[in-house]
Amino acid sequence: MKKILPLAFCAALLCGCGNDWEITKKNFKSDFGDLPRHVIVYDSWANKVLWEYTGDVYLRNGRNGNYSLLYRDDDGRVRKNDYVGNHLCISLEEIVPPRRGLDGTQRISR
Repeated sequence: MKKILPLAFCAALLCGCGNDWEITKKNFKSDFGDLPRHVIVYDSWANKVLWEYTGDVYLRNGRNGNYSLLYRDDDGRVRKNDYVGNHLCISLEEIVPPRRGLDGTQRISR
């Protein structure tokens, strides 16, 4: 019994941090310009889109539904948008470049 309790605690800790680890890896790629994303911030109470952006975006996930999005504007300056509230939904979609064949033509993947 003494061995099961620490193992269960470690398993719960690792499973809970798995999503945070994936967000950290994606943010690391995005911060260095390797991962363009399409971001939509949606307000579920008002039923409308608050903000939409395509490019390199860094997501900071706060507590209780608070988010910070860091991005570069058209002049290359870093900007930050803070969103507060449990009613917000953030959709982050990675933009994957099209696959190309050996001859350089675009391939359609199915």
